[in-house]
Amino acid sequence: MVRNIYVDGSGGTKSGYGFFVKETGESFFEEKLGITNNQAEYLAIISALKKYENSDDEIIIYSDSKNTVSQLNHDFAINNDQLRSLARE
Repeated sequence: MVRNIYVDGSGGTKSGYGFFVKETGESFFEEKLGITNNQAEYLAIISALKKYENSDDEIIIYSDSKNTVSQLNHDFAINNDQLRSLARE
C-alpha cells in the first residue's frame, strides 16, 4: 500500500513539527521549543520515516521546504553540523 505523508515544521517561539497521513487521516504533532525552521522540517520527516520504518508500505513524503528537500536530494549542500546530523538520521 502507498502512504502519502505530508510533513511540516516551524521554528521560533512556538516551534514544533508533525505529519499527516492522507490514507488514514492519522496526524502527529510534537512541540519542541528552541529549534529552527530547518531543524523542524527535518524532524517532521524523521518522525514520519520512523512511523513506517518496519512497514512494507511505500511512503511518499511531501514537504513545502525547498531547502530541506533540496538538501536531502543532494542539490544543496548542508553547511550546518546539526542539520547534517539530522539528514544522516
